[in-house]
Amino acid sequence: LLDEKKVLEELGGNSSFIKELGLFEQKSELQDEIGILTSYALVEKAVRPLNQGVSYYKKGKVKSRQVFDNLPFLVIVDSSHYQLINLTIKVVPVSKDFFMLEAEGENVWVYLPSENKVVLELPEINFKQKIRLNESFQSQYLKFELVANPARKDPNAPIKSEYSFALNSFDQLTDYYRNKLVVKPYDEETKKGKLVEISSQGPSIELETRFINQLVDAYIDYETEKSRKDGVKIVKFLDNQMGLVADSLTRVEYSLSYFRESRNIADLATASKKLTEELLELERE
Repeated sequence: LLDEKKVLEELGGNSSFIKELGLFEQKSELQDEIGILTSYALVEKAVRPLNQGVSYYKKGKVKSRQVFDNLPFLVIVDSSHYQLINLTIKVVPVSKDFFMLEAEGENVWVYLPSENKVVLELPEINFKQKIRLNESFQSQYLKFELVANPARKDPNAPIKSEYSFALNSFDQLTDYYRNKLVVKPYDEETKKGKLVEISSQGPSIELETRFINQLVDAYIDYETEKSRKDGVKIVKFLDNQMGLVADSLTRVEYSLSYFRESRNIADLATASKKLTEELLELERE
């Protein structure tokens, strides 16, 4: 990749001229960099590897809380089938291998994961159905498999607690993480330098750390691609300028040669050399 400072030095340091030609854009101010870090596109890129398409909850004495590990089951979603979002689906244990799925809600969105878009809104949904662990559940607007979690600490322990889960769209997840993402200058008082502080709060420290790491990786990828495009732009410009210079030199040489011939003007260097040779010849005689 080409370094802006080095290229500008090699081109005579005329930075205003180069930038007017569009070779380099002005260095972004700190707020511009913060805007990039909090942009929808960058946050969405950071969210996708987190595998948060399904949120799990465990019923407590007072309220349900979100859980991230040691789940008794996992929900494997069929991304090619319609799914319901904005809906909490209860998973009530009936026996060792059977659960009762229960859900009711209003204004429920029908979502197609493979295309990441909402295709329909249902005014009301209400269902209750028994399902065996490690079997699939399918309806007009739902298709998933409820499987035993192989990472559970004690896979043979009976499941006594009531759980629930909700399916998420990438748009929902992106908005959720953007709303709680905080990016500010590291030096808050002077706001000088290029360092920023990134923070995000959530129920899982591990998940928030993963999100911030993914966001930083996405930002590095963005800057790398931007530098690559700038480098290609510079090379194309320089190639074009070299071609123009070569054409100009050819035209100048042709014009000079024509001028000499039309004015009977000899090449001084050639004439001087010839005269010197003739004088030497006369001396020898």
